[in-house]
Amino acid sequence: MANQDFTTRLDSFPSVIGLSSDPLHGFAEMWYHVFLWFLFSCVMVHAIASVIAFFCLRKHKIGRFIPVAIIIMGFLGPITGGSLTKIWMVICYIRAFCQTCLE
Repeated sequence: MANQDFTTRLDSFPSVIGLSSDPLHGFAEMWYHVFLWFLFSCVMVHAIASVIAFFCLRKHKIGRFIPVAIIIMGFLGPITGGSLTKIWMVICYIRAFCQTCLE
């Protein structure tokens, strides 16, 4: 245990989203994959919503800026609250199912 290597190589974004990576071992890999999937899904949903809002509100004086707020919230949600939630989710998973990850 004195000579353990705690560094890990994180996969690229396309390999995480394409589900073409190796099995996950350790906290950093699990958190990274769950965080990227959450970020990707939120950004996609918010991008679609902002396109719809833009076309519906393009002639409104103030409403045309609402899609910008939707896109910003698509990034801020996963980065702030989402990252904290994913940390606790991975900790619970490791404690419950992955006893070999802690050794």
